[in-house]
Amino acid sequence: MKSILRHLVLSTIVGLLYTSCAPPTTLTIPEPKKLSVTSEPSEATIYLYNANTQSERMLGITPLSISINPDITNQYLIARLEGYDDRKKYLLKDELIIHFKLENLFKQIFLEGKSKGYSKEFKNDVLEILGLCEETLNSPRMLSGTYASQADTKLSQLLVNHPYCRGYFIIEKLNLCTVKLRILTTMPTLLQGQPIERETVNEIEYYVRFIKSPLMILE
Repeated sequence: MKSILRHLVLSTIVGLLYTSCAPPTTLTIPEPKKLSVTSEPSEATIYLYNANTQSERMLGITPLSISINPDITNQYLIARLEGYDDRKKYLLKDELIIHFKLENLFKQIFLEGKSKGYSKEFKNDVLEILGLCEETLNSPRMLSGTYASQADTKLSQLLVNHPYCRGYFIIEKLNLCTVKLRILTTMPTLLQGQPIERETVNEIEYYVRFIKSPLMILE
């Protein structure tokens, strides 16, 4: 019996000594991924958007070098420059250089109008929808939803009256405006006046301006 007890005590002591002498467990923290980001034209503002948290943060102005946690998934970069269409690129695992080629909104719509020949009726219908977008932004909250709904209806009518225009770049941007209007006018009261609302308003104003300006000078 005594020999069994001695064996148990010795086994316990050896186990404790082994545990105390074992090397501590270390956590491996991945090194930040370094990226070189450029754009054409330069001086675009670069944002990092995280789809997991639905948030974005500004990283800087191109050209720039940035460090990003490589373990974060569902994130991409957005390039924004006044007068140009936004561009986004998902971050690939081994990508070290990212280049954005930005398209001039005014130029794209103007050249599309020249090549496809926007009719007078088509231009008037587009301008009417843009006017409703502006009315939505300038009206009290209780009326803004009505104007946004009218803009939606007018866009649907435009696509019926001008079915050939469905693939047009200008329609893509006009649809973006009406989508943003729906978001704005259905936004919960608690979010009114918050950065998300101001950002949505700025986006709508931005697209209205760059859709309208080329239409005004097209013959």
